[in-house]
Amino acid sequence: AAISAAASSSSRGKALEELAHGMHAASSIGHRASLLRTWVRFHAEWFGPGVPAFPVSTQSLNALAAMFKLGRYRSFAQYLSRAKEEHVCMGHAWTQQLVDVARSCSRSVSRGIGPPRQSAAFDLYEVSALGMGTETVVADGPLNPTVLMIIASFFMLREVEAAAATVAHITLDDA
Repeated sequence: AAISAAASSSSRGKALEELAHGMHAASSIGHRASLLRTWVRFHAEWFGPGVPAFPVSTQSLNALAAMFKLGRYRSFAQYLSRAKEEHVCMGHAWTQQLVDVARSCSRSVSRGIGPPRQSAAFDLYEVSALGMGTETVVADGPLNPTVLMIIASFFMLREVEAAAATVAHITLDDA
């Protein structure tokens, strides 16, 4: 039934649209666009706004990798992968020469950066020992900041989630 349903040209067009729509998760669309925008912006900064960013050349790959290295980008491989995808989707071959230069550039960009910095431990016993009481610490701050920090830690809330929380959002079960 699915094969016969694709027989009409309008059905085939709809099928292709659905296929294209499902190629990337909706949650990744913004991230992918951001990666590509950064690549294109770096290209324009190095070569000028009139020089197209694609197709990627060994010269442009080296230049952009130098910028990513200067900026100490840990995720250069993601930007490179997105640029490669765009390059190939535009009908250009990703040659062995580009493969080799990309590999060398990736090694260089990541060399010497070291491991990512880890956040310091958040000691809830020390927070509890501060004795902040139930009143706000700053104007318009949260009531009972100690309890808020402990609850936020238990539920691994990010700062923005904890900051936006109201009493109506929280239900405590005494049992």
